[in-house]
Amino acid sequence: MGLLNFLFGKKEIAEASCDTTDKVYEKVEDVLSSYTDILKKEIETNITKGLDEAVGEKTELLNLQDEIKNLKDETITAKEDVATAKEELAQLTSDKKIEEREIEHLVKLKEETLNLEMQKKEVTLEKEYNEKEMTLLKEGHEKLLDMIKENENKMDGFYKKILDRLPNVNMDINKDIS
Repeated sequence: MGLLNFLFGKKEIAEASCDTTDKVYEKVEDVLSSYTDILKKEIETNITKGLDEAVGEKTELLNLQDEIKNLKDETITAKEDVATAKEELAQLTSDKKIEEREIEHLVKLKEETLNLEMQKKEVTLEKEYNEKEMTLLKEGHEKLLDMIKENENKMDGFYKKILDRLPNVNMDINKDIS
């Protein structure tokens, strides 16, 4: 009875009790068929909505999976790029160290060659200076000797003049010391 009340309501139950059982069955079948049709339509719409939603969700899931795959590929590519960059950085730092050592070596060689050249210049300049000094000393010595000889000759001349002016006295001085 509770099901009938739910399906038909009290008025319809009263009418149905008046009619024959065939009519009740027909009425019940009509009501059931109308509710069945309504339920079928509702189920179909729900199913199509559900399918549409499921298809949409599946599409979304596929899109998300594609995005995840793309992101994974990008991550792998980025990791490879990072690894490549690290290798390049290591190679560049190694090359830099080698080049710095080579530059230091070349600078040392250049300094040594400049040092040697400066020492050679110094030696040659010292040699030239010593030669010039020696020539100047020789010239000065020769000039000094010439001046000494000249002065000696002049002195001899003075002495001769002085001696020529003095009387020529040859004296014999004997003293007795007793």
